[in-house]
Formats: sequence, C-alpha cells, structure tokens
Amino acid sequence: MVTECFMSFDYKAFNLKSQLLHYTKAPENPDTERPDIIAMAAYGAPYLVAARANLVSLAAAYTVSVSWGPVSSLQFYNDFGCIRKLRQDFADSYMNVTGIGVAAGNLYTYIDFAAGKNHSWLGGNFIDDFAGGNPEARWEARFNINIGYYF
Repeated sequence: MVTECFMSFDYKAFNLKSQLLHYTKAPENPDTERPDIIAMAAYGAPYLVAARANLVSLAAAYTVSVSWGPVSSLQFYNDFGCIRKLRQDFADSYMNVTGIGVAAGNLYTYIDFAAGKNHSWLGGNFIDDFAGGNPEARWEARFNINIGYYF
C-alpha cells in the first residue's frame, strides 16, 4: 500500500516542491527471512529497505536565464529527503543535495554536493542503510557532476 501527497508551487523564477508518502509492503518471504525488510537492487547489487516507512521530501529551486554562448539557464537547487522507518529500532535515512543545473541546448549538466546519513549511495553500509541502518551513523558526502545529452 502506498499513500502520497504532493505539492509543487511556482512563482516567477522560484519553484518549491514537497512530498509526503507512506508505504507498507508485506513481502511473502519464507519463514527464514525477515518480514520487516524487502530486497531491491541497483547497479547490479542488492540492498535492503524497510518494509514500512514514511518519506518526506522538500525541494527548492531558483532559475536564472543567461546568454553565455550556448548556456541558456542556471538553476540553483536544494533537495532534502528523509525516510522515517516505522520500526523503532531502525535508524532513519537522510539526504540533502545542493547544486546548480546548467542548460545549454540539449546538453544538461548538474554539479552538486550530496550529503547523507544512513544513505546507501552516499557511503556507510550499502546493504543495510535503507533498512535497519546504524543509529551511530555520521553524515557522509560526495561531489557529483552529471552530464546528459537529451535528443
């Protein structure tokens, strides 16, 4: 079961988005496997996720039009997300990404700084961060550049 509430608000060059989501998964696991976690996979590697959680996200962006050769706009953004796991002994997961998006015709470049706590893709324990996590986890971060050509 998934229940979601989403809001997006635009005012001139500003954009604000928020999302609240609740999910409950009831895996039909064998008796030897835990019913409070589910397995997923990304990049050819499995990881575990809490079977019940609330997700909260908040994103803010400001877009500036520019005329710098092929560059037509810059978008400054900050995106925050949290997985509030519903088991008391599971540690919550957090992520915050601050960056700039550069648009140049069909070429889009995102340059950002991503920080996370109990976040599988930002350090820590890839297998368990989105499930039980670690109550002693520290914030970990990385610098990211993503370049994409859209046609």
